Amino acid sequence: MNLKNNVVVGVYTNKEKYLRRFVENFNALYPDVELIYNVYDAPISNNMEILRRDFKKTGKRYWLFLDDDILFCSADTIKKALSYLKKPDYALTTTYQITDLHLTYINPSNLQFRDILWSAGYFMLVDSHKIGDIEFDRSLPTSRGSLADIEYCMQINQAGFKIGIIPDYVYHEDSGYSEKIGKFDLDKADISEVNKNVNQFFKSLNTKFFYDQREMKVVFREDGSIHRDQTIGHHYLKHKYPKLYKEFFNDKNLNHLKETMKNEPILNKTILPSYLKI
Repeated sequence: MNLKNNVVVGVYTNKEKYLRRFVENFNALYPDVELIYNVYDAPISNNMEILRRDFKKTGKRYWLFLDDDILFCSADTIKKALSYLKKPDYALTTTYQITDLHLTYINPSNLQFRDILWSAGYFMLVDSHKIGDIEFDRSLPTSRGSLADIEYCMQINQAGFKIGIIPDYVYHEDSGYSEKIGKFDLDKADISEVNKNVNQFFKSLNTKFFYDQREMKVVFREDGSIHRDQTIGHHYLKHKYPKLYKEFFNDKNLNHLKETMKNEPILNKTILPSYLKI
């Protein structure tokens, strides 16, 4: 497929920090693909909806939402995501991510295509012929991206389509999801400080938004600090979409994924292209 005629890529962000690096990386690998890059100081859900409407104006079928703090590691990533998106039941595909180019490099041949419940917004390729009219919820009472991503993906699920993660990856500077999250060393942690942080975190929540409930799966980083986006994201999904949450986040399913990933030798040293030196 000709990417130039069929794909439009876009970033909406509230900062210019990564602008030059992102554009240089993107143009090096995808010089013929249309790129929309606007900097606008507004909540992420608002910016994502503006971007969706800009995508629609182009008339192109496939829309790729990106975070500005990512870097492409291959010129084949978009084509690979498109190949899986053409499956009849799929309306959105995403990639795995690496978050430290200095430590770990993933060999894509060891990754697998999987169905996932929602995609983080750092890479979301959608088929507008299937879900082009699904909007981002601008009323979400937070500027954090995880809720906008989840709500958008839940609408896709409710429309009867699937979301898949492809056997490829991008570099993502944001901490993002890591298998290390939630596995900090309890023996070395100051539990009183951890509990103090948890209590402060609960007090900061909008009680109306969180249904006046304090039961929450608190997701920790490796150092014991709270991963706010992951925690809020799980809670939001659990209470607004309990059926989907129960179907996906059950012990049988999660244990199967864990065992599958445990058997994948994902570490592979590679030589990075010059534009990925950071």
